[in-house]
Amino acid sequence: MTSREAVRDEGADPAGRDPFLLYDGECPFCSFYVAKSQFETRIGKPLRLIDGREAPGLVSRLRREGYDLEECC
Repeated sequence: MTSREAVRDEGADPAGRDPFLLYDGECPFCSFYVAKSQFETRIGKPLRLIDGREAPGLVSRLRREGYDLEECC
């Protein structure tokens, strides 16, 4: 998946209610990992892959909710 295929509509809630993975689309490691991995949740639904650089509204919301998006692993 490329960052072009990630969610782009800032007006909508890109995360919705489905499980998602927020990643840094400008990070070579993150982009490679997302492109080469096939994610599926425990409930059998695909994991939505969201490039945080193309979903600033979601990034802002998660930060307001107290998530540290700079912390890795």
